[in-house]
Amino acid sequence: MKPKIITLKADVWELVAAGVTVGRVKKIRHGRYIETYRDANDTPPRSEKEGVILFKNDNYADINSSSPIDVYVMSIGETGQIRLDL
Repeated sequence: MKPKIITLKADVWELVAAGVTVGRVKKIRHGRYIETYRDANDTPPRSEKEGVILFKNDNYADINSSSPIDVYVMSIGETGQIRLDL
């Protein structure tokens, strides 16, 4: 896996991984995060309502899909930081 540190603007959907099938997202900076995914190259999310809570009980979340997906993450209310391992 190749790690990448990503700083997220507050309350903005960020494309953190495009066309992936496996990987891991780790929380670097404390805060609340939500995530969603789309089929690769599909329309990006527009509303916070399209996301679900990321990092419920752990400081990491796995990406595992049988077909390529685009992964989006939003940091809620403040700047966030995650590590992406692909």
